Amino acid sequence: MFSSSMRGTAKVVCNLFLLMALLLASPLPQVFGQNRNAGEIRGTVTDPSGAVVPEVMVTLTNTATGVALRAMTGSTGVYAAQSLVPGEYLITFSKEGFKKYVRSGVVLHVEVITVDAVMELGSLTQEVTVRGAASLVQTEESERKELVTSQMVTELPNVNRQWSYMVGLLPGGNPGTQGQEIGGPTTGGGAVGLNGSASYESNWLVDGGVGMSPASQNTDLLVVPLEAISEINMTTSNFSAQYGNGLSVFNVITKSGTNQWHGSLFEFVQNDKLNARNFFVPTITPFRWNEFGGSVGGPIKRDKAFFFFSYQRNPTDTVTPTFYTFPTAAMRNGDFSDPELPTVYDPATLTLVNGNYVESPIPGNVVLPSRIDPVAKNIQSYFPPPNLPGVYNNYLYTGLSPVTTTYYNGRIDYNISPGDRLTGTFMYVRQNGVQGTTAPACQIQCTDVATQEAQAQITDVWTISPTLINEFHSSLQRESDVFAPRDKGKG
Repeated sequence: MFSSSMRGTAKVVCNLFLLMALLLASPLPQVFGQNRNAGEIRGTVTDPSGAVVPEVMVTLTNTATGVALRAMTGSTGVYAAQSLVPGEYLITFSKEGFKKYVRSGVVLHVEVITVDAVMELGSLTQEVTVRGAASLVQTEESERKELVTSQMVTELPNVNRQWSYMVGLLPGGNPGTQGQEIGGPTTGGGAVGLNGSASYESNWLVDGGVGMSPASQNTDLLVVPLEAISEINMTTSNFSAQYGNGLSVFNVITKSGTNQWHGSLFEFVQNDKLNARNFFVPTITPFRWNEFGGSVGGPIKRDKAFFFFSYQRNPTDTVTPTFYTFPTAAMRNGDFSDPELPTVYDPATLTLVNGNYVESPIPGNVVLPSRIDPVAKNIQSYFPPPNLPGVYNNYLYTGLSPVTTTYYNGRIDYNISPGDRLTGTFMYVRQNGVQGTTAPACQIQCTDVATQEAQAQITDVWTISPTLINEFHSSLQRESDVFAPRDKGKG
């Protein structure tokens, strides 16, 4: 029989899944391994003589949220507290006949750390307090990885303000060929190869759930904004089978709310009006780049439920000077007599000679006005006149190419009961841009592209007993691209 707590958990999980199903509307084309999005603290409790102490109650309290998880040592004096939200913890060890042992200032990331305790004989009313982080020597896992903290994310120099550029800091990294967003800047790091591996062989995760495009095997637009990142785990070798795919693993953990309200506003600007001219270029290349947004996080109910939400918008206008070829005034009137142009043949003279079809050249390489198709003549009206001499690469375009990308990120942590924690996160990204020539001929040579990408995950951790924990984890990812050629329906 289900308890009321279990029924409540099931109801909340079902409701969240229904909401995500309505938002994402389709299943994943691939199935990925379910990966870690929380940490674990384990250790051994002994007395001053070195003998293990069984049945010690271990209480781990997140100092930012006030949420406590309990574990108990077994007959070997060993305890393990799994699926803990990253943060700073206060750990209390208590058993009748021993002084209470308190360990404060223990900082946990998405990792397994060891915190041992030596309990002295005495009364529970007596207390031994030790402050300090866990050992910096990793003894529980053989993974080779780099941890990028929230402070590092926001303070390290990052011209394009994308965390994926930081993978270039890893030893043995090869940036490879870079994937490019539609009409926009390059996504740095998306094609990284590590320790001799080829590009596009990494596993990109958000809160332990899939965070990459299944078609291209890179992050594409699913790059968590810096303002929403709690930490990044970059694992390059010796990781366990839980990660499933990839020769390297990049797992971004998003921020969660706490008992204290926090918020931020930001704007980063790049503009050619603030730039100096390159000595070898006669004019300053036009450039517009703005990134602005904010975040807010706090308690829904103290010590119980918390939320975090961030918004970021990045409208850009970039310029890549490009040469195009457009018909000259003479060519528009049928005159192809320029010696650089190929010979024009008259289709009306098509005949069969010795089994082969042959045509005769048009006299003087000039097409009479009466023979120019009216549809072709109308199409020519969309082409701009050349602004450079010659018949090839005779048009230089340096206009702005607009792209706008908008990010929405959110997270809810709900402690349904002391032994049941539910976490849900989502990211929704929308980008509007243009593919093709953005010169005046854009009416017939451009395609408007609207891309939408979404990622979400749900984790439910149920502590059945101090020695038994069940974790349910599921994630979804979707990408939608709508291409609209500007000449559609224009005849």
